[in-house]
Amino acid sequence: EGVRAEEAEQDKEETRVEVATSVEETMLQAVRDEMTGTIQSLREMEAMLHAKKKEADLADQETDERVRAEGLKLRAQYPIGDGEFTRLLDVEGDKVAEKRLILPSDVMRDELEKIEISQGVLWKHADCLQRARPSEPTYLKPTGSILIRMQARNIRKTLTAERRETLAANVQERERQRVKIKPTMRPEDLKANQDILRRMNKRISFLQNPRYKKADGQGRCPFTVLPNVVTFRSFEIGGVYSIPVKFINTSAVGRRLRVMPSSMPHFTITPITLLRQLNTNTNTQSCEGVVAPGLTAQIEVRFCPTSIRDIDDQLTIHTEEGEFPLVVRARRHLPLLRFAAAAADAAAAGGGTSARGGSEWNGSGLIDCGNTLAGTTINHTLTCRNSGGTADFCLKMAHEIGQGDEENDDMDEEAEGEDAATPLEVGAFSVTPRRFSVKRDEQVTLHTTFRGTEVGPYEEVLYVVSDDGQRWQIDIRALTEAMRVELTHMAEKPCLASSFASHWRTLEEEEALPDA
Repeated sequence: EGVRAEEAEQDKEETRVEVATSVEETMLQAVRDEMTGTIQSLREMEAMLHAKKKEADLADQETDERVRAEGLKLRAQYPIGDGEFTRLLDVEGDKVAEKRLILPSDVMRDELEKIEISQGVLWKHADCLQRARPSEPTYLKPTGSILIRMQARNIRKTLTAERRETLAANVQERERQRVKIKPTMRPEDLKANQDILRRMNKRISFLQNPRYKKADGQGRCPFTVLPNVVTFRSFEIGGVYSIPVKFINTSAVGRRLRVMPSSMPHFTITPITLLRQLNTNTNTQSCEGVVAPGLTAQIEVRFCPTSIRDIDDQLTIHTEEGEFPLVVRARRHLPLLRFAAAAADAAAAGGGTSARGGSEWNGSGLIDCGNTLAGTTINHTLTCRNSGGTADFCLKMAHEIGQGDEENDDMDEEAEGEDAATPLEVGAFSVTPRRFSVKRDEQVTLHTTFRGTEVGPYEEVLYVVSDDGQRWQIDIRALTEAMRVELTHMAEKPCLASSFASHWRTLEEEEALPDA
């Protein structure tokens, strides 16, 4: 009985597995059928869209040919609204909505409605009174007595709705089959229109206003410009500076004035305004017409510096006499670094010190760490003095400096985000600070740490780069030596070199020896 019970349980388990497998296959088949139907629907929609696009292109081409045959120009004499493709998609609106397609006209519908409301084409609010009115006039509706009379006399409508549609289709078909004749004018009308065009194109000479007489070549500027050269000095990066420029009409007639802005983004100008009095900047009004003789117009030239470089540019003054330049400049005191060795501290193992000094300021720096044993650390300092204007500086290695390219020499944004206290590793040398700012006649000290693990000379080149693109070279030198022991005397007797062989060990070999 126990064996039979176990066999029954196994049969039930197998039956459950088969049922679960069949259910999963049924679900997967349903998903496959749904995906197949979706793909087929999308393909049908794509084919429909291609067919509508082809039909719309043919209709637009026919419209274009018909308009050009009539001698009209599209968008000029014959405005065209939405294309035929948009109209065809509106007809298939149910299919488009079912497939959840997005039409550009529907996306811009709200914005176009706002534009039409602003232009006065549409009402912003609905006309409730118009909605309350009946769609058809009531005086055309039959009264109760008329309906009774028609029923008594058996009066019925002769044309049904189907008959009316049939007649309308016949009228449209006859209109379509009718031979189209190009519209032409009668000979007398054509001659009259040609005479009108001839009179319109006939050159008429009147006395010309002296304000509009063109000068032969480049004439003299009718405005006195104060100042004649706009110069910005002592500016700082990130500030906004403005200088007013006045234009005085010194001619005998009114003149038009237009000032074209600079092509560089650093310089901008304000709209032209008229001054009622020359010596005051108050009581101004916008200048949109002619500057009368003796009156003064004014603009403001604004400067937004992004670097401390010198910038040269010009504005263009347009008048009836021609075009005249207005020079705009930006001048600032550039930084000027000078270097002098301040002190050098050399510490070997436990640390000894050595001092060096120098009172001369040079255009290039030299950091000479001197001689030291391999594996020891020595410190050295270099003093930098700024004899020019205030500027920001950063340290760069030789491979970071572009060859003859000033754009690569500027302080890049990545360097600005680094910590100034982070040392700059140049070979076996470590220099701090990496970034610093120095004002006029101030000093900053560069600290150099050297640690050489191999015997021999060390030489590196470092550059100090300012935010205006200037750079100064700093040479770094050091020499490491190994400790050497020679036996010269033993028991008060001199030792010959051939008797004893000198044994040299480098720092790596000494470290590899066991502690014993």
